[in-house]
Amino acid sequence: MIDDSGRIPIKWVKGSIALAAALAIGEGYVQTASRPLPGDRCTGGFGDASMECGQKTTPVRALVKMIRTEQAYEKGMKQCLDPNASVYQYEWDAYADFTYNLGIGNFCHSSIPPNLNAGKNAEACSVILLYGNFHKHFEAGVYRRRVREYNTCMYGVPLIKD
Repeated sequence: MIDDSGRIPIKWVKGSIALAAALAIGEGYVQTASRPLPGDRCTGGFGDASMECGQKTTPVRALVKMIRTEQAYEKGMKQCLDPNASVYQYEWDAYADFTYNLGIGNFCHSSIPPNLNAGKNAEACSVILLYGNFHKHFEAGVYRRRVREYNTCMYGVPLIKD
């Protein structure tokens, strides 16, 4: 399954427990859905964008929903990737974090998939930094998240924020 470089074929890779922890910690728990930024969609739980403003959840329900959503996003990511392309676990976790935040469409329509499919993993990691703004405006939290994802993707630095 794992090639000589330690990379895992896309068809076999899955998000790690470190990814789940990073998503929960990075998103933070919000009991009542609200807009995290003006003009953004309402989110609650652990970044659940399917919630309506004012809707409530519990930590357990939110965690289950986060894991199910992340797994569904991984399936979506794989639809636009060559199943034989390969990644390190930490690269996959960085892309899954990116996709959890921006959605499958943004992942699949970025230049990440063509770069990964061509074996240009470093170039694919660099694309993450192109998504550091919110609605074409600088937003420090979004930028910090992209830098964390990039550092994870390129160097294996853990996604957990400090």
